[in-house]
Amino acid sequence: MIETANQRTAYRARPKKKKSVNLDIDVILLLTTVTLVIFGLIMVYSASWDYSFRNTETESHTEMFFNQVKWLGVGVVLALIAYRMDYHNLRRLAVPAMMVVIGLLIAVLVIQEERYGAARTINKGSFTPSEFAKLVTIIYLAVWLNSKRNVIGNMKFGLIPLGGIIGIICGLILAQPDISAVATIMFLGGVLFFLAGADLKQIFLLLLVAMIIGWGIVTVQETAKSRMASFFDGIKNPTMAHPHV
Repeated sequence: MIETANQRTAYRARPKKKKSVNLDIDVILLLTTVTLVIFGLIMVYSASWDYSFRNTETESHTEMFFNQVKWLGVGVVLALIAYRMDYHNLRRLAVPAMMVVIGLLIAVLVIQEERYGAARTINKGSFTPSEFAKLVTIIYLAVWLNSKRNVIGNMKFGLIPLGGIIGIICGLILAQPDISAVATIMFLGGVLFFLAGADLKQIFLLLLVAMIIGWGIVTVQETAKSRMASFFDGIKNPTMAHPHV
C-alpha cells in the first residue's frame, strides 16, 4: 500500500512512545522495604532520644539514632551485594550456616554474658546470635523444604522433622531467654511450611501445637509472663505499660 503525503506527515507528527526502563527488580517489594525502614528509623528515634541523652557520653539526643543509620548503611551495601549474587549458591551454605548458628547459640549459654536480665549476646553485647538465627533459619528451611517438596504431604518427612529443626533452634534461644526471637522463628517456619505446599491438616496441627507451646511458655516462663502482662496493661491504658526484658 502506497502512503500518501498526508499519512507520512501524520506519522512523523505522532509523539514517540518513551522506552520503559526495566530495573529488573520487584518494585513493590522495594517500596515496601523502604517504607518499613523509614518507619523503623522513626520508631528508633522516638524510643531512644531521651535514653540517648541520659546514657551517652556526648549527651546527644540523636547519638543512638545516627548509630542505627550507620548500620543501616552497612545493611544497604550488603543488600546490594546480595542482590548481585545468585541465590542458588546459598544451597551450599545452608547446612554449614545452621551448624554455626547452633554453635553460637550454645556459646551464648556457656559464656553467660548477662545484660538486662538475659544472656543473649557475646563479645560484650555487640553480637546477638538469635538475630542471625532468624536469617539462617529462613535459608535452611527454604532449602530443606524444597528438597522435600515431593513428600511434604507425609508427616514423617514434613511436619515431624520440621518441628525437630525449629524445636532445636527455639529451645536454645528460649534458654537465653529471647521470647520475641522464638515467636518470630516459629512464625517464619509456619509460613515457609505453608508456602512449600503443606496440606491443611498439617497446617492446622502445626498451629495447634504452636498455640499449646506458646501457652506453656507464657505460663511457665517468667519473662514471657511479664511481657504479656505489660502488653495487656498497655492495651488497657498506655500509661500503665512498662518495659520488661
